[in-house]
Amino acid sequence: MLNPPLSLLSFDLLEYVVEFVAPSKRDLRNLSLADRAFTQLCQNHIFGTLGLGYCSDTKKQFKKELGRIKRILAKKPSIYRRIRIIQLSISHRFNAWLLKDKTLTKIFLRLSKCRIRPSILHLEFPLAMEDPILVVDRLRQTFFLETLTTLHLTACQEMPLAIFLTCHRLKEVVLEDVTALDDGYDDFPARQCSDYTSPALEKFQYRASHTLVEQMIAPPPIFPVPVVLWSSLRVLELSPFERHEMACLQAIVSAASDTLEELYLTQPRTVTRGYYQLWPLREYLDLSGTIYLRAFALAAIIEPETKTPDILHDISLVLGTIAGLNLMKSLSFTLTVFEREPVQDILDQDWDALCQEVVRISSGKPLDFDLNMDFGVYPGLNETTLIQQSILSLRIAEEMDVLRSTPNILFHMADPT
Repeated sequence: MLNPPLSLLSFDLLEYVVEFVAPSKRDLRNLSLADRAFTQLCQNHIFGTLGLGYCSDTKKQFKKELGRIKRILAKKPSIYRRIRIIQLSISHRFNAWLLKDKTLTKIFLRLSKCRIRPSILHLEFPLAMEDPILVVDRLRQTFFLETLTTLHLTACQEMPLAIFLTCHRLKEVVLEDVTALDDGYDDFPARQCSDYTSPALEKFQYRASHTLVEQMIAPPPIFPVPVVLWSSLRVLELSPFERHEMACLQAIVSAASDTLEELYLTQPRTVTRGYYQLWPLREYLDLSGTIYLRAFALAAIIEPETKTPDILHDISLVLGTIAGLNLMKSLSFTLTVFEREPVQDILDQDWDALCQEVVRISSGKPLDFDLNMDFGVYPGLNETTLIQQSILSLRIAEEMDVLRSTPNILFHMADPT
């Protein structure tokens, strides 16, 4: 047992310690053995996720993995009550068998009898679903019909819209590299497209998934009512570096204008020369109706050699759509600069207009404003270039000095050097 003061830690502090080491399974196991005070919390993390298929490239390997998990759970059934997340990754083309597999069915049946059942599902189908109708039916037949609150789809090809209709309690959706069903819904049974209650999303994050997002915004005619409701959305996150994703942005923002609280245009794309976000941003985003917006973050790239327009002026135009009476509490911008000697071109940007908009939005109330400058990495960077970058950061800080002297604005600029 640990000696005081560790043995006197509150439950919240114990939980904080466990959360800190949670990314490392090895550290979790060691901490679990260090003192009984940590054991339960650590085991909740260690056994909290049931993952299948991430080490199985063939049906034979998958069946072997299922058998191993079945033996572990049979030996220690108490693990069932700790599972909160189900992860399925199926990387072989003929995958319908899994949803009919007796072992997996028994595991799900046992989970359905737990007092607290899993509420998070993470699916990965990189080679498309062999039978999307069966996938939707099987989900509706499990406890997820009543418990699913978070759906995470990664590298899923030809995903049917009906996947969102299986669970009316769905609150959070994450899409990463997901495509919509190519063949349409002619073969789908009507009950999968109409016999449901539309889930009201509260958090939505997407990247490289525009074909599915477009259908979520405007479903095909076979769906008589919306597939998801945007009118409860509080948090929206996407990449400003994807043309088609940005084209979906305003429709979602407008539909969630009465509830949206946080907007993050920060999802990354491979940040290399020649890949920069679309401008003018003002054509993609109008925040005039977002009366409850309290946090706005944006990642942008400044690449003078490609003659990109005045990025800061464009950002200022977007900020200008925010009403004077607003609830904004946090603004955060990350600017990545691609130029070997980034001095005058960057200083010529409209820093004054940006500062004026920040002051206007604050309007005397507390506002956090973070500005992060990041300089692209080039082969052969030398000490002279690094010194120039440091000087540039200081001069930009001088340009923003009006914010430091404005009451209630907490301005922070990180030194990238």
